[in-house]
Formats: sequence, structure tokens, C-alpha cells
Amino acid sequence: MSTNYLTKKIANLIIMNLHNTSEVGLFNGKMGISLFLYRYAKYSGKDFYERVADDLIDEIYNDINKSMLPSLSEGLSGVGIGLKILLQEKYLNGNPDDVLAEVDNLLLEECFNSLKQDILLPHSVYSAGIYLLSRISNPLSSKERKWLENVTKNGYTFIEEAKPKEIHYQLSFLNSMLWVYSTLYIYIKNNEEYKSFIHYLFELTLDSVNNNRYDSIDLLVFKAISMNLVNIRQYNALYEKINALIMNIPYSMELWNDLLWWQFIYGFHLQNPPSNEEIIKYVDYKIQNYPFELSTINGQIASLGLYLINKSNFLFYN
Repeated sequence: MSTNYLTKKIANLIIMNLHNTSEVGLFNGKMGISLFLYRYAKYSGKDFYERVADDLIDEIYNDINKSMLPSLSEGLSGVGIGLKILLQEKYLNGNPDDVLAEVDNLLLEECFNSLKQDILLPHSVYSAGIYLLSRISNPLSSKERKWLENVTKNGYTFIEEAKPKEIHYQLSFLNSMLWVYSTLYIYIKNNEEYKSFIHYLFELTLDSVNNNRYDSIDLLVFKAISMNLVNIRQYNALYEKINALIMNIPYSMELWNDLLWWQFIYGFHLQNPPSNEEIIKYVDYKIQNYPFELSTINGQIASLGLYLINKSNFLFYN
């Protein structure tokens, strides 16, 4: 089965199911769908899909407000990242500083408040930090330097203030913390306090594993991003424990599909991808057997469509 046929089927299924999509987020909402439809319009040469995506972006932009969750998957962080990508790829016109002004203010200026919300979400992620990675350049501008100092300081303060409470964080949150601070290490590499903080994050990660604060997807994400983390080899106990746990995770298309959006965010490559035939069977199964989950199916199959279009370079951050 050809990729052309499969991506067309996914795009048309999404269009048929758009009325069931009310969320604006990246993983399960209009932002992720828009990203796929814009890329599919370019891939197929059919402007209709771009016009649908334009309408979705208008809806998303009108919904941005300070009461929106900071969430990467469902809220401000994912919306901001999606808009930045569409601006970079010229699907949208405008100055990023203007288009993203409200998201910048809510996530990069008031990030301590977003951390308090992040930690309470079912699958918590350091939303402001992940968004920051999409907004900075090298060398940093004065405004980007301010954002960097603000986000890293607030993240550090948040973790330090929680030390006496001995909180067992979710591995998903610590994965994102480690990714952000390790990525930003090039900008603050001479800061010994900062280096010690990264080491402490690894200790918290082992603690979260020992206290069963993870899902299977979190273990796989940690394994995938670990080779790019700072000084991972100093934490053999953590690495060995996660490897042992991964050995007992049964492979499934559902699990593989759940990894796709995380692959976008963290820039890793998936091993042993399924065939096109396996993917189409999975899509058909989802549509036929999950009638009460139609609001989330679009986001799941949008990630599959993006994967098929971009097999050789399936990354958000290039």
C-alpha cells in the first residue's frame, strides 16, 4: 500500500471527523491537525487542505487566553510550538514576536505559575521549558537571554522549594526537565550550580522510577532521549533499572503511535517502524472500534500522517 494512498485516507478521515474536535492542543487537538493538514496540502498539491487548516488556526488563535492550561499536549505550550513551526515553514505569515506575543508572556514571563499547573496534570511536562527551546536562537538576543534566565531560574526554584516535601515527581515531568536543562547547558555551561541541578534531576528520576511514578511511554522516552542528556553515564543504576523495565513492555501499535508526538518534541528516531499495511489496519481499527473517542482519534492519526510524510526527517526542531 502506497504512502500516497495512506496519507490521503488519513487526511480525509480527519476532515470527516473535524466536528468532533473541540480541543486546541498539539497532541489531541486542532494544532496538531493543522500542522498535518498544512504539510499534507504541500505534499499532495491540494489547496483545499490548506484552507481547512487556515480556518483551524483562526479558531486556535482566538482561543488563546490566560486561563488556558500551559500543557504541552493540550494547551499553550503545544499551541505556541505549533505556531512557531508554521511560521518557520512559511505556512503562516507574520513576525513570530507579534504572533506569539501572548504565549511568550504567559509562558516565558510567568513560568513559575505554569509549573504549579504542570505538576498537577495527569501526564505532566515542563511546558514553559519545552516552549522556550522553540523560541531561542544561537547566539541569544537580549530578550531570549531574559527568557532563558527567567525560565531556568523559576524551574530551579520550583524544584528546590519542594525538596523538604520529598515529592516523587512523574517521570514524564523529569524527562522534560532533563531535556530542557541539558539542551540549555551550552548557554550556561560554566555555572556550577546549574550543573549540580542537572545531577539532582537524575537523582529525582531514579526516585520516580523506584516509586513507580511512570507509564511505559515515559520509560521509552527516557531511553530514547538519554544519549543526548548531560553525563548520563554517571547514573548506571538509573539506566540499568529503566532498561530492565523496558524489557517487560510488550510492543503494540498503540504504544508506537503514542510515541510519535514525543518523537516530535524530543527529536529521537523510532526503532522498528511498522509497515504501511500495519498502519492502515491500525487506523481502520481505531475508527471502527473507538466510537466514543472520536475527539482524540484525529490527533492520533494526524501524528501518523506526519510520520508518513516526513519519514526521513520526522522532527520539530531542525
